[in-house]
Amino acid sequence: MRGSRVAAPGIQPLGFPLRHIVRIVRIGAVSADSPTICPGLTLDFCGLGIGLPLSEQQKFQEATDAYQKASALKPSAIFYWHQTLGFMDLKQWKDAEAAANKGISLDPRNGRGYAILSAVFVKQRNSIEAERLARKAINIDPGKMTEYWALSHALNAQHKWIESVAVVRKIIDLAPQDGKAYVAIGYAWSQMEKFDEAIANYRKAAELDAKNSSVYVHLGYALTKQHKTDEAVSVLKTAVAINPKDAIAHLNLGYALLEQHKTDEAFTAFKATLGIKPDYANAYDGFGRIYADRHDWTDAIAAFKKAIALKADDRDAYIRLAACLRATGQVAEAMATERKITALGPPQ
Repeated sequence: MRGSRVAAPGIQPLGFPLRHIVRIVRIGAVSADSPTICPGLTLDFCGLGIGLPLSEQQKFQEATDAYQKASALKPSAIFYWHQTLGFMDLKQWKDAEAAANKGISLDPRNGRGYAILSAVFVKQRNSIEAERLARKAINIDPGKMTEYWALSHALNAQHKWIESVAVVRKIIDLAPQDGKAYVAIGYAWSQMEKFDEAIANYRKAAELDAKNSSVYVHLGYALTKQHKTDEAVSVLKTAVAINPKDAIAHLNLGYALLEQHKTDEAFTAFKATLGIKPDYANAYDGFGRIYADRHDWTDAIAAFKKAIALKADDRDAYIRLAACLRATGQVAEAMATERKITALGPPQ
């Protein structure tokens, strides 16, 4: 991803998630006989009062099964679209596509169906078809946010950032207090490395959605890219305080602290990252940088190798591993590592 690193820290951008459109669609599709699906709540199957307690592990499969049964009892576009969202949560893209199309066949003049199908195609890496479907959805329902979100995601998948900004501004016209819209615009500017514009939009998002940790993660990333490290650290600490289980907030805080040469605090932040997400390659990269700064070559080499084992295309980890190997006289292995860097191709 373009702009995913800065010169010193390996701070990571927080992608604007497709799940946002799923959340909006799910809320917008609720009807009396089709309640929303939410973690920790109860799904009333087909409005008949049969409660399904949904745990984090079971909610998607049980909810999807429930809507399949509902569709069999009472064919409804809404049920098929909820079923689509369940299949998406389960990463069953072909089933999701089939369910979305069944819903569209029952209600072809409802733009929401095409917006949901667009989201499915984004996940299947067919962003051109996703864009076509989203534009069709907007033509049918030009006043609905869901359809514009779908188009924004399809454009993002094609790196059409300027077009995406224009689309999200239409969402702001429809919902001026939607902080996530400003995050989406900031994200697009960030991908174009227009960090002043990104920061301005993230600040607006923070005003509107002050309890959303991801807003501060986005803002902290952009500030770090602008080498405004002191403010970045403060902002990222706010993100961690709001959501202590946000792994990328801890990770980016660690990298920002590294820029301040606060290696002990950075080590703690990377350790917290792994406590939440044990397979986060970038946290091991962070450990490696700290060990290398201390000339603890053995631990640095082990950390960078772990990062590469988890993320085989991590160019920075290969570069730093090769440097550590050369520092310890392991020239042959360093050269082999450098050949792997070449094999990765040019930086993205």
